[in-house]
Amino acid sequence: MTARKIGKIGKEIKGEQAVSPVVGVLILLVITVIMAATIGAFVLGMKKPEAAPQASMAITKVDAANERIYIEHQGGDSINLNRVRIVAWGEGDTKREFDPADDTTTWFEPGDELMLDLDDGRIQLDGVTLRDLSNDNGCDFESGDPVYVRIIDKDTGQLIAALEATA
Repeated sequence: MTARKIGKIGKEIKGEQAVSPVVGVLILLVITVIMAATIGAFVLGMKKPEAAPQASMAITKVDAANERIYIEHQGGDSINLNRVRIVAWGEGDTKREFDPADDTTTWFEPGDELMLDLDDGRIQLDGVTLRDLSNDNGCDFESGDPVYVRIIDKDTGQLIAALEATA
């Protein structure tokens, strides 16, 4: 028969039994701190997704005889034309894609007018030709046909403007 120590309350106390709960609590605490630090580093390290520029634009004129669409920047963010793709078409036509600017940074700012020549493939900003793709096939639309323009931010893929008008 073995001798047992009886505490004041009448529970059996063995030599090292009281250390186990303390070590368990410390291990759980360390795991919790490590998990919190890992999750915090992950969340704080995530980049906020970039947003496309926000601007108000309108088709101010459609010249059906020359297949030209005039777009006015009416307010909001300035648009870096190096960072956008413009798609335009008339009813039933194939879409015409414009990559407006070459290597130089060109800004489309409030008050500016952009002219898209769907026949010749020219794009002008305030009367200055930015691109001339006259060797490409053009689009045709008739007077009374709806015309569509989409301006898309290349970096985010987000739509900046979706415009419609009647030729």
